[in-house]
Amino acid sequence: MLRIFLILCCSFFSVVVSANNDVWLLVDTKARKIEVKKGEQTIETLESIAIGRGGAGMKLYRGDNVTPHGSYKIGWIGEKSSFRRFFGLTYPSVDDAQKAFAHHIIDEPTYYRIVSAHINNQIPPQNTPLGGQIGIHGLGRA
Repeated sequence: MLRIFLILCCSFFSVVVSANNDVWLLVDTKARKIEVKKGEQTIETLESIAIGRGGAGMKLYRGDNVTPHGSYKIGWIGEKSSFRRFFGLTYPSVDDAQKAFAHHIIDEPTYYRIVSAHINNQIPPQNTPLGGQIGIHGLGRA
């Protein structure tokens, strides 16, 4: 089973994705690059990545084009995507749900559906007011 962990850090504008305990990705949304790392050593760097047109930060609603900050895992891999491969993230996280509930963006049942999915190692609902289908992917077909 592919386990990947992703962190979008607000202060460093970075994302961390880990496939196992040694290999992980550091996605820097400010510098627009991905570093493939083994431990602390950088194995490869992918430059000029794109993020949401709305930048990186707290997503407020579906369609805001913001790349969310937070901690995520790869929940699924879409092989038949127009992006060739789509690595879907477990967005929204429990932290996203807590912030959205506190700001009255989502209601209590939605909050508990998101939390329950994470507790049960499932993909959280992708159709909430926060949006979904957030992932790492290529640029797609021209």
